[in-house]
Amino acid sequence: MIARMTVGRTWVGLGAGALLMLAAGCLAPPISEGSFQGADGRPVKVIGTVAQFDAGVLGAARPQVVVFYSPSCPHCGGVIRKLPEVVAMNPAADFSVVNVYQLPDLGARHEVTGVPTTICFRGGREAARVTGNRSAESFSKWLVKHGVR
Repeated sequence: MIARMTVGRTWVGLGAGALLMLAAGCLAPPISEGSFQGADGRPVKVIGTVAQFDAGVLGAARPQVVVFYSPSCPHCGGVIRKLPEVVAMNPAADFSVVNVYQLPDLGARHEVTGVPTTICFRGGREAARVTGNRSAESFSKWLVKHGVR
């Protein structure tokens, strides 16, 4: 371990490779409630508990787009950095992020086997899923294809 950083309330050891990726802007940036929003000013919910997910995502009337991510994943960093633009491009949906390190049971419940995984929920059910990084325009087209706009 070369360095330590705080992820949520947890100290994480970083090896040389991870430290270089963090410095290069490849890893997911630290995310906290209230500090993460779309380019249009709409908030991106930071899900911290399973109960919060169940009430705020599965219990919502509007379409919900949830990004399951890992702070140490380089592809997740790309998705998280594009998310403010994606939020602004898609006013018909609400957006949330779930750190699979902090909520592994939630990731397992939704069969998240790789990150980043983005799942669109409508009426409390999964409507669409995509794994990996893509452009903001590609995310928006994916949402439109699955009835969100």
